[in-house]
This record gives sequence, structure tokens and C-alpha cells, in this order.
Amino acid sequence: MNRIRIPLIFLLTINALQVFSQEVKDFDLQDNGPEKEINCALLRSTLNDLPVEENFSLHLKDNHIWLMVSEDRWFDKLFANDQTGLAVDIIRKSQFTCGQKNSWAPSSIYRGELLPPVYSPELRKKKAMDKDGIVWVDLGSLPESMAGDDVELNLLLLQGKFLCQYIQYYHLPLLQWELLKMGMYRDTLLASKPDDAKGQQIITYQKEFRFVIPFEKDKYEYKPADIQPLRDSLRLTDFIIKSIDIRAYSSVEGPTDHNIQLQNKRAETLAASLQSFQTPKISTTIHAAENWVEFFNDIEGTSFASLKDQSKSGIKQKLSDAAFNASMEGILKNHRKGIVTLQMFKKTIYTESAPEKLREDLRTAIREKNINAALALQSVLFQKIQNEEVPENFIASVEIPMESTYGGLLRNDAAFRFELHPENLDSAITEFESLEILLPKDEHVSYNLCVLQIKKWMLNEDAIDARSLKTRITRLAARGIDKTLQTRLLINYNMIESGYMMKANNYGGKDQAVGFVNSNQRFLKPSQSDLFNLAKFYAHHAKYDWAVRTLHEHVKDIDADDEPLFYYLNLTIIHPARTKHKIYRSIMLNAINNDRQRFCRLFDPNHQKGITFQLLGDEDLKRTYCENCASHQSE
Repeated sequence: MNRIRIPLIFLLTINALQVFSQEVKDFDLQDNGPEKEINCALLRSTLNDLPVEENFSLHLKDNHIWLMVSEDRWFDKLFANDQTGLAVDIIRKSQFTCGQKNSWAPSSIYRGELLPPVYSPELRKKKAMDKDGIVWVDLGSLPESMAGDDVELNLLLLQGKFLCQYIQYYHLPLLQWELLKMGMYRDTLLASKPDDAKGQQIITYQKEFRFVIPFEKDKYEYKPADIQPLRDSLRLTDFIIKSIDIRAYSSVEGPTDHNIQLQNKRAETLAASLQSFQTPKISTTIHAAENWVEFFNDIEGTSFASLKDQSKSGIKQKLSDAAFNASMEGILKNHRKGIVTLQMFKKTIYTESAPEKLREDLRTAIREKNINAALALQSVLFQKIQNEEVPENFIASVEIPMESTYGGLLRNDAAFRFELHPENLDSAITEFESLEILLPKDEHVSYNLCVLQIKKWMLNEDAIDARSLKTRITRLAARGIDKTLQTRLLINYNMIESGYMMKANNYGGKDQAVGFVNSNQRFLKPSQSDLFNLAKFYAHHAKYDWAVRTLHEHVKDIDADDEPLFYYLNLTIIHPARTKHKIYRSIMLNAINNDRQRFCRLFDPNHQKGITFQLLGDEDLKRTYCENCASHQSE
């Protein structure tokens, strides 16, 4: 059965509360007493037996309150005893107003407004099941006095009159995890010297280059001569820049608007200087921000460390004093910089040739069995197709004989066509199976076939013999495939297997597969996207600590990508032990720099895809929210 995952997670929690004046209406519920543990023992045992992948939660739909339990048998276990019940505590966002103390109900039982308890006999009577096997119970309407308010629903689990668990919900987007990138082998050229011991060499036609350029205080103009050393180090005579991404940062003193304008000018002049070195137009992306992240990191352990507890406006006020500003210049000067990422393509002797001539030269090279030239020409034409300089069928008329001599060309052609049309997976598998017969000793053909079969198995459990696929992968290292690449395939294999184990309710097998991924992650050379995918995978299986650990080092970097950064916040911001850590404010400011509105939306009601506005119960989080979000809610 296909199951719907409801991404509303619960916390079992009781906190010390500030109170506001209102009538206590707790329906004689008790939070303590000698009989509580005895009465609650069975209910808590059932909760402990609930698999982490299953859940129950409260949902607000059209001002109507619903209880959801993800599977019928768990509903029956939870509410088997007639004395088991629940009550709903309604929390308003107005209890957390900026500039005022947070307000709570004067009770140890509930925090906002408590609705009357409902017990098992009535819950069983009202339960209904949808087509996906999920149980829904109608708990009634939201009070009319709350219509239009931002509210959230907390759950009290009861045994008789005893409160056994107080549950606060938060919304964690369970983003769909993806396989780690595997890639397809192509662009291999035969060695130019027959006596070369290696027999092959790899020519890289595309690469990414990242570097940091310091900015001088109040300077934004750059002349070509200023970056001539950079041009030489990048070997721009050998490469063409396709795109530039510039993240420009100012130090934190001075008006924010002025700082952002200055950084945009710096980035624009830098991009223009690089453009002056080539004719093809460079696609440019610019992001400007104040460098609060490194400011807070760098003052730690210095005589300026006390600034970390002040507001941003308070720090700017301190820095407006010329003497104080001068005393901090040794730190501030390191924060004015641009982090530049270039996507570049290698120039070849064929780069400037007309496409029609390249195609004809490719035919000639194939006919004359000049494989090196043919591979180089083929690669340049692939690049032109990717850049949409020629149609994708431009070289379809160029015939490559089905002979082992042309194996590299055949492999490259098959891999490239699949990259253009990944939906043609079955055709690609058939083609590489034929190539494996033609080139039985070509380890790159075997690798590509494993990649394609993994993708096929991901789509359909029964489409691939899983045991045979695993054997094929384990033999790759012995055939000369890099051990890191083999590990990447095995991790993907186990990621897929965990899902099929889960589908079969084989929780032990699922845990073993997830454990394999965790144990072997350290053998990878992971990219940022790899780390993000691994974190999503761990969270999917409720291994939240593993997900956090996977992302932690990356999100501290000022140029951390948005998606893993915000996902890290989703995973950690509900845990005071993490948010109280000295670097957490820097991580939040990193997110605010990247996308302030997205950060502010984390504090929206959980049923509106925020995490929960009850995060504002934490004074540190509330201070950050009120400083950065309260005055911008209408933007």
C-alpha cells in the first residue's frame, strides 16, 4: 500500500511557563500524584513501541480540528483502553508579541486555551479511514473567538484524569531524498604516445573554480590590471568563462543600505573586469550582504566577545565611534570580500570552428580511425549541443561503426544521449548491455551499466535482480574503478534497499541498510548536494542527529547553499541545546543574509508550513526574530 507521510512531528515536552491572567479551566486534570505513573505506564509503553516512521498529529482544516493517526492498527493500540483520552490546547501567536513578555495560561496542565477532553469510546465512534489507510477523527470546530487568529494545536494524552504526555507539534518538511550523483563515464582520450604506461588520460572540458577576493575599505572600482594576476592564475587563455556567481560581503559598520550598494558595485565591476578578457558573454549572478557571520565567529575569544550578546543595531552604534571602529579594524578588514565561483570550459583547437566543419571533421576522423581527434571533436560538439548552439540531433547522422576500435566514441555517444534524455532509461540499459558484449574488458561500460540499473531499481523494485546488481557493483573495484565511486554506488544501493525494506515492514533490514549508509559516508568525497541528500535521507528515517551531523560543518561557512542551510535550521531550531550554542546565532544570520523572508517564515504556524511560532518561547530565538522579522512582515 502506498502511504502518505504527514510531515508534522511531535515533541514530548513540559516547560516552565510564564502566565497571564485568565480563568483556569483544566477540567480537573492532574499532572502529578502517586497514581500517575501506574496509570500512564501502559500508554507510554504503546508510545515507545510506535515506529518512528509512524505518527499521529493534530490538523486544522477550515477551522476544524482533526486527529490523524498514520495507521489503523496504531490507532487501535493507542485507544484500546476506555480510560485513554486526549485534549487539545490551543496556542495563539499573539502570546509571543515582540516587545512584550510571553504570556501563558496559569496552569501546569496547558498553555493557551484547553478544550474539553475526549476519551476512547467517543474517539473510536468518530474514527474514519481514508483511501490511503490513514485514520482521521473529527474533534470539533475551533472556538469562534479564535477565527482569523494565528493558532497552533498542542495535544494532551490522558489516562483517566492524569496527564501522561504533553505534545507540541512542529512542521518538518520531509523533503524527498535523491540518490547521490553518480555520473556517467565519458570524455576519455587515448594517450598520444603509444608507449605511455597508463594507456589513457582524462581531458577535462568543464570545471568549477572558486576563490576569494579581498575588498579595500570604501573601494569598488577594479581595472583589468588589478586582476591580471588572477587572470593568469586561472589560465583564462586556456578556458572560457561561462558563468560567474559572486557573493559580495561588507564589514558590518555603517548603514546597511550603503553597505549593500557598495557590495553590489564591487561585484559588478569585478564581473565587468573578467568580461573584458573574453568575447563570449558571461552569465553573472550577484548576492550582496553584510558579513555578520564571520563577525560573530571572529570576535569569539577576543576582548570584543561581549558584542555577541548585543543586537545588530547596538553593535552598529558602537562601531559608529571612530576610536572603537579603529580598534576593531584588524578584524573588520577580513570581512570585506567577494567569494567568486566560475564555471569554465576548456578551449581547444576546435573551439572556434564552425559546427558544420566540426561535424565533417568528425566524420573524417572516424573514417580514418583517428580516434584521438574523433573523441576531441565529439566532446566539443556535445558541449555545443548542451549550450544550445546547435540542435541536439546535429550529429545524429554521424555513423560510428559498432566495432571495438570505436568503443570510446560509442560509450560517449550512449552516455551523452542518456544525459540529454534520462527518461529513456530502458533504451540506455539495452544499449550499454550491447556495449558490454562488444567491450567486455571496458570497466567504464560496466560502471555506466551499474549506474543505469541503480536508477531503474529506484523506479521499480521488480525491474532489476537486486542481488545480481549488488554483485556487479562489488566487482567494480577489482576492475579498476575508483573505490570512492564504488562506495557511492553501494550507498545508493542501500538507500534504495532501505525504502523497499520499509515497504515490506522489515524494520531490521531497513535499519541495517540505513546503518550501512551512515558507516560508509566517511569514505566519500561528498559535494554540498551529496551532504544535503544524505541529510534528507537520514531525516526520512527519523535519524535526525545523523542528518544534523552531516550538515553541521558546511552550514557554518558564509557561502553555505540555501537549501542545506535552511534544512539544518529545520532540524535544529526546536532543540534549545543546539540553539544555545555560541555559533548558532551566526548560522541564523547566515540564513537571514541569504533569504530573510524565508527565515522569518520558519516562525509561521505549523499548519501554514512554518516550523512553529512556539519557537518564540525561547527568548534568544525571539530576540533574533523580532530584530530581523517583526518590522518586515508586510514585505
